[in-house]
Amino acid sequence: VLLGAFTWGPWRRSRGAAAAGLEELIVVTAGTVVLSGERMATLLTLLGLLLAAVLKRGPARKLILTGFARLVAGGTVLALSTHWFMDRYVDQTAKIAARVWDSPYGQIWHSALHIASVRPVIGVGPKNFRVACDLPGYALPVPFDQRCETHPHNLYLEWLVEYGAIGLALFLALIAAWAARMAPPMRRGMASPWLYGPAIAVFLALWPLGPSGSFFSNWYGGVFYLALGWALAAVRLSDDTPAAATA
Repeated sequence: VLLGAFTWGPWRRSRGAAAAGLEELIVVTAGTVVLSGERMATLLTLLGLLLAAVLKRGPARKLILTGFARLVAGGTVLALSTHWFMDRYVDQTAKIAARVWDSPYGQIWHSALHIASVRPVIGVGPKNFRVACDLPGYALPVPFDQRCETHPHNLYLEWLVEYGAIGLALFLALIAAWAARMAPPMRRGMASPWLYGPAIAVFLALWPLGPSGSFFSNWYGGVFYLALGWALAAVRLSDDTPAAATA
């Protein structure tokens, strides 16, 4: 949505006040995510802005980087002046990173990896992690308090444990096919202005490090396939979009 705003008429014609408005939109929107205290959402939001700055060109890149710098500066001030902010983003994150495998998510990942080692080729079947996790036949290690959930809370572990190495390999091949379709017009600077935002959204949804929702949940699927379909449709528009439109 933020990158789509760069197709706004005043921005395309004269910049000026439109640039100030777009910069404020970036800062307010992303800043709201930062203030929410959701660490993974904050990481992905900032990563998305950096990717936007890399992919966009001309004045848009400068504006995005300026907004990003303001967010980092504001976050630094909050961290130095607010105990809650420092504790949430620095202290708690450091503690979790130091003992990630003993965290609740780490316990679930332990279970997923163990079950996958028992059924490495074809997995335990769709939606069966929740079933296999409680079966004594898989001989899970000493029980954890939160070793079992409805899904492994990581997209790639979900594919590995439920579909095996074959399923994970096919999923990775599908991601590679999507990337091969989206990357060339952006690399050539010939992409439709509508491609950048959805393409970045797809990348962030597929970010491998850290916890995530189930790939087959309605909420995740609704957001992911909306972005993916939008990106692939924008690729088709790119053949008729002049390079100047992406400046």
